[in-house]
Amino acid sequence: MTPCKPRQQGYTLLELLLTVSIVTIVTSIALPSYQNHVLRSHRSDAMSGLMQVANAQEKFYLQNNTYASTLAELNIDGTRSGYYDLTIPVADVNEFQAVATPASGSPQAGDDTCATFTIDSTGALGATGSGGDTTTECWR
Repeated sequence: MTPCKPRQQGYTLLELLLTVSIVTIVTSIALPSYQNHVLRSHRSDAMSGLMQVANAQEKFYLQNNTYASTLAELNIDGTRSGYYDLTIPVADVNEFQAVATPASGSPQAGDDTCATFTIDSTGALGATGSGGDTTTECWR
């Protein structure tokens, strides 16, 4: 009687190739979705920063009868996470407008859908991207 040969353990090349191809397909589908989700979640940094500017502007107006023309007058350095740069391009006795644009080198620099967020003294919200006015999509 001859002893039984032990069965070899391991995976065949075909099994490994099949596994690698499945992982590649799943990754190619999931990665863009994940990146899009990250961009959308970082937009809240612009929205909260602009709301902070608008609230500070109203407080400043009550104390000075004019809107502040710089962030320094409002004691605001920027957005909380630093994904966006804030500016006040329009500010006088009657009105203000604040703008948030993606900070240079931030992950938001690639956000073509919501490239610029705005808010003004009337509370009007705005957003523009490569496709034009994207306010409804960006401020939700």
